[in-house]
Amino acid sequence: MVVSVKACPALVVALAAGTAYVATAIATFTGALRQIDIDTLRFAESMDSYPLDVVGSTLSALGGLPVTLAVAVILALAWILRDGLRGAAPLAIVLVIAIGLVTQRLVPQPGPPLEALRDFHWLALSSGDSLSVQAFPSGHVARTTFLAVLYAGRYPGTTSLAVALVIAMALSRVYIGSHWTSDVLGGLLLGATVALILMAFRSNSVATRTG
Repeated sequence: MVVSVKACPALVVALAAGTAYVATAIATFTGALRQIDIDTLRFAESMDSYPLDVVGSTLSALGGLPVTLAVAVILALAWILRDGLRGAAPLAIVLVIAIGLVTQRLVPQPGPPLEALRDFHWLALSSGDSLSVQAFPSGHVARTTFLAVLYAGRYPGTTSLAVALVIAMALSRVYIGSHWTSDVLGGLLLGATVALILMAFRSNSVATRTG
């Protein structure tokens, strides 16, 4: 099945996001974003607030590997019952995780210093952010963005909520000292790229059936 780039806006945006992901990885590898990372972390450290610590730690738990994988499986089962194998798209979260792990090997970037960490690590779910000691890209942001974009693409009425969730997750990763800004940007672009590619193929499939 061939997907026309001109006929599918989602694929055009996916290609742009994928290109931006590669560019961000290169910029991170060369240290081009280092000063931005340091400055934004310092700003986050100046916003010391226990309520924000609670919110950030809650988002850390919800965006952990066990929870996001469980959400992906539940969505896939529900959509498969409705659409057949085409509904298995959420299971591609495994691809997001795999690409993230490969990138971590290629773009070594340790996370922020431990003294900056404000995560309470509730339920120990935040430890599932990565199977590597490297920080780029943020697994929390990549998985959350992937699921949010995929869900909003299927249910457009939830777009505002999905955007708010992604923004909150992204900001929280820097605030609680788990990731640099470059890690967060990389995670956002990775999750969006994979989700948009799947949406492009789904749109093409629907158009083919109704055409």
